[in-house]
Order: sequence, then C-alpha cells, then structure tokens
Amino acid sequence: MKKKIILLLMLCFVVNPLNSLILSLDKVQASSDQASIASDNNENSPFGVNGHVFRRYYPQERDTAFSKMAEVGAKWEREEFTWDFIEPTQDQYDWSGYDDVVLKANANHINISGLIAYSAIWASTGKGLSDEDKYLPNLDAWADFVGKLVERYDGDGINDALGSPVVQYWELWNEPNLNRFLKINNMVPDDKEFWYGQLLKRGYQAAKQANPDSVILSGAVSGADVYFLNRVIEKTGGCYFDIFATNILRNLSAPEEFMIGYDTLQYQLGQSIGFAKKYNKKIWVTEAGWPTDVVSEEDQADYIARLYSISLSFPDIEKIFVYTFRDDSSGDWGMVRNDFSEKPSFFTYKFLSEKLQGTTFRNQDDVIGSTTIDNFEGSLSWNLWNFSGATSSFEKKDFGGNKALKVNYNLPYDNTSAYISLNKNAYLGGGNPVIKFKIYGDNNLNVCIRIIIKDSTGEIFQGYAVRSPYSGWQKVIVNFNDSGQRAVHWGGNGDGVIDQPASFESIVIDKEKDKENPNVEVKGSIYFDDIAYCYDNNLLFKNHYLKDGQEIITLWSKSGSSTKNIFVNGDSAEGFSKIGASAAQTISSNGFLNNFNINESVYFLEPNVSSSSSLSYFINPKTNPFGYSFWWDYGIPNNTIYRDWFFTQVVPNNSYLYS
Repeated sequence: MKKKIILLLMLCFVVNPLNSLILSLDKVQASSDQASIASDNNENSPFGVNGHVFRRYYPQERDTAFSKMAEVGAKWEREEFTWDFIEPTQDQYDWSGYDDVVLKANANHINISGLIAYSAIWASTGKGLSDEDKYLPNLDAWADFVGKLVERYDGDGINDALGSPVVQYWELWNEPNLNRFLKINNMVPDDKEFWYGQLLKRGYQAAKQANPDSVILSGAVSGADVYFLNRVIEKTGGCYFDIFATNILRNLSAPEEFMIGYDTLQYQLGQSIGFAKKYNKKIWVTEAGWPTDVVSEEDQADYIARLYSISLSFPDIEKIFVYTFRDDSSGDWGMVRNDFSEKPSFFTYKFLSEKLQGTTFRNQDDVIGSTTIDNFEGSLSWNLWNFSGATSSFEKKDFGGNKALKVNYNLPYDNTSAYISLNKNAYLGGGNPVIKFKIYGDNNLNVCIRIIIKDSTGEIFQGYAVRSPYSGWQKVIVNFNDSGQRAVHWGGNGDGVIDQPASFESIVIDKEKDKENPNVEVKGSIYFDDIAYCYDNNLLFKNHYLKDGQEIITLWSKSGSSTKNIFVNGDSAEGFSKIGASAAQTISSNGFLNNFNINESVYFLEPNVSSSSSLSYFINPKTNPFGYSFWWDYGIPNNTIYRDWFFTQVVPNNSYLYS
C-alpha cells in the first residue's frame, strides 16, 4: 500500500431587508435578558448555517429560528450586521434589534460569525448612485463603526449590550471580489484590490483595538478567488485577517461534477488550501448550498451530505456554513421552508451534525480497482518537454518511505505561453477514463496542472486537474465522464467524443493566468505519485473517519448506483441512511459487505469489532523500500482476528488485503 493521502460550496450573497415594520417592532420586542450567556461551548464545531436573522426574519420569528437551528445541530450562525440599520445617521445608533438577536443565539448555545456589511448611506463614497451602500465607505467612519460594534459584543462588561452577549468572530465585507458587492467611484488609485485592502486593514486594526481576542475573517471571496485576495495582500503590505473565508457556489452541479466556471468542490477546496497554507491561515467556507427551485429537495439533501463528507476530508477546512437556513425572497435555498416546515435536507444536516461532529478524517479508499500508469517504484519512462522558454528537471525521490516523481519547474516572466509537458504514453482501453493521481505541491498560486489524453482518431482532450497544489499530499481525480472535462479538445475528427481506444499522453504544468500579473515568474517543485486510471461512470467514494475510537465510513456515488463488495474493518457493522435510519449489516467471514448498493445518498457504516480483537485500523504503515505493503487480515478466516502490515513482492496466498 502506498502512503495514505488526504483527499481533497456558494451563493452571491443577496440582502433581503424586510420592511420597516421590523425596525419598529424591534424596540418593543428586544430581549430584556440579564444573564450573560457563554457563546462558545460549541466553538470547534464545523456545522454552521447562514441565518441573517435580523434582516430576514420578523422579530416574533427569532425564537423559532434559533430553536430550529439548535434542533438541526447548527453550532454557528452567520449573521449580517448591517451598518446602515445600526447607524442610519452619523453618531446615532440603534442596537436594539441586534442585541436581541445575539442574546437569543447565545441562549441557544449558537455561536455567531458576524458579517459586517455594507456601507452606511451617509458614509458611502457613492451617495446618490445605484446600490450606494455597496460603494467603498469613508474609511475613518468605517473604522469607527467596526470598533464600536466589536466593543459592544466583546463581553467585557464595558460599553456592552445588556447581558453582555458575545460575538468574537467578525467578517469584514462580503464577496469584495465581485463588483456587485464592492464598488469604487472616482478613487485614486482606481484600484479595487488596493481599496479593499485599506478597508480590511482599517477594520482589522479597529477590531483588535476594541477586542484583542477578536478573530477576523477576510471578506468571503466568491468562487474561491484566491487571486483577488492575494493581490489585496500584496498591495496592502500585510495580511490583515486571521481566517480565510470563501463562498463556493455549486448552484446546479453536484459537488463532484466538473463544470467550466465551477470546477469541482474538491478542486476549489484544494486551491483555497494552497492560498491558506501560503499565509498560514485556516479556512471557513461561509456559503455553500443548492436551491430547491433548481435541484430537487432530495438532491439538495444528498449534496449537503456530500458537501460535509468531502470538505471534512481536507486539511485546514474548519467550518462550513450552509446557505441558507430558511427560504426567502432570494430563492429556495433553505433547509426549512418559509413557514419553518422541514425539507429533507433538515433531517440530513441534523444526522450529519450528530454523526460527524468531533470526527477526524483518516483516509479515502478506491471502491473500484484502478490500473496503474506509474507508481515510480521502478525505472523512469517519462519524457520532459519544455515550451516557450520554460525549464525543468525531474528525478525519482524517496518521499515518506515511497518513491515519487519530483519535478522542478520554472516558467519565466517574459512568456505567458510557457509550459512543461511530462509525457508517457499508456493504453487506457475503452470508455471515458477517470485519471487519478497524488500530488504534493508548494502553494504556488500561479500553477495549474492539466491532464492530456488522446483518442483513436488523434483528437486531444485536456482535462483540468488542480490549481495551486498545496504542500501536503492531495488525491486528484480527473473524470472524463464530465462534459466539462471534455470541453477543451482539438485535432483528430474534432467531434468532442472520446473514440476508443484512448491513451494517456501527458501531465502539463502550466501557468494559471493571473489577469493582474500575466508575466509573473512561476517556479518551484512538485511531487507526483500513484498515477492510475479506471472506468467508473458513477465515481464511487469511500471516506474513513474516527470518532472516540469508533470508525465511521461514508459511501456514495457521484451519480447513479452500483453494486459492489465493500471491505469493512470489523466483524459486523451498523448502517445508517442520510437521515439516520439504521440497519444491521452482515459482514462476510473475509471482511466484506457483499453486493452492497452504493448510490447518490451518503450511507454511513460503523464497523463493530469483537471485544477480544486487537484490530487497530489506523496503525501507521511501516516502510520498506524493497517491497509492497499490504494490510493482511490473515486471522479473520480462522476467527483469530490478527492484523498487521506485511511487506512482500508477492501478494500472500489466502489473505484478505486492504490497500
């Protein structure tokens, strides 16, 4: 067995103010609770929702809203603190509505992530223009407001809201990379990245001065646009946030589906991690969801289950906020309808929060066997070609006790078309292939990896693999069943169909075209390993987690269903549907769950091990450069329950392998 690899969603935020009745009712219904209630007893939970309770609920609905959020298992609520509602006139404040919201959240043991947006009209640099609240505000006024807001909810008993409710996490603006949400007007320089950097810096400094323990999120960028925020940092001369926030929109597509402009969820998360690791930050996905006027309610539930199962398999993804908790005029994105009746996704989220809360991701298995193109344990049989001034070298290196291919690359300043092609011809057979490999990057935001295959007519297909590969092993899937992965093609008969048989041709290391810096130099080192292919029309997934000593397995397919024999680490297993319906599962004597139907709904398995067993599924494999490693269930057929790592050149007879 090779080293274990951690495998590697968004809505443009729409403000939906209720009418002025809310503001008048707030003065009547503001909470008079006196007790200070701690807000962070669930602080480490990854389960959040977008609520925006002040803006999108009537005051008399707030108790129900937070009660339902607590019922579903949400430990975090993203709440927009609208400057223009709190300070509609300079130095005149109305805190009553937000005081009530924060108290009610705290009372339900729900932490708030406060989104500070947008400009007060009186402070806007675009007064009189359309969407005047979306224009850059006067920065002195902005800093003053941020400081007062953070102070009011810091819980120190000084200038606090009644009862000293606490909000410690603050996000500065929403989707500043989109002109829809941040505009500049007659500013010098005429540079939005520069001015958002100033807004971020002034807000960060004001928040930290008011509460040194406050935690600042960058304004969530739409679509994992790490390039925008990277330019902001460069132009500001500093990194003025503690957590990188991103909104990852899927809208129509399943999490695993590649679509031009959307990529896959794994692709976007991996790119975000590359950026976050560069600046030593963690990641919060602050919006992710699917509207049920576009996908079915059952699909929404399935996609949310897969959203969490995928996201929690990545390093540094700390929280995921589903968009949104309740349907409203921005669309049917909610897990409950406008009348608070539950959709299937409500019950799925509730079970997810119970089952995956507190887990540690361990690894992902291939459900369908793959054919190796190269695992770099033998002699090298690749050619390295450089184009348009690129230079490179490669060598086989030991990496964690296994062999991997190290490629040193340099794509120069002065040629935007420079790229490197790592070539090896390999027969792929019939069907649309799924190419898999493992990559260890260097957090270079300007690197893009593509896969080239060729069909029998000579037509070339270019699939997108990964942007900004991060410094950690990442499992990458390029699924040529997705039409988006077949969209770039040339030559041959030009019909866009992969005529059989097809062949693997190359891995391309290319520049990610940075619109701001098209001539940036791109250089560094990347490792590749375990390049393989399979034919998997449904693309099956099997993730392993550990919680309080109990293994939890999640199984699902990207689309359709398949019947497979699934290896399970135990004598028996309890199975659970996405809403928690349980059923005992029979495990065969050789450790397999036979003829199991895997479909688009995530299924959960909890293996049971006899008390006399010394099974330890998560033992780290020993390393041996002269042999292959196998997880050998030698004793299971004889009921001796013995398990260990073995290293051989030949698979042992009568053994049951897990690799």
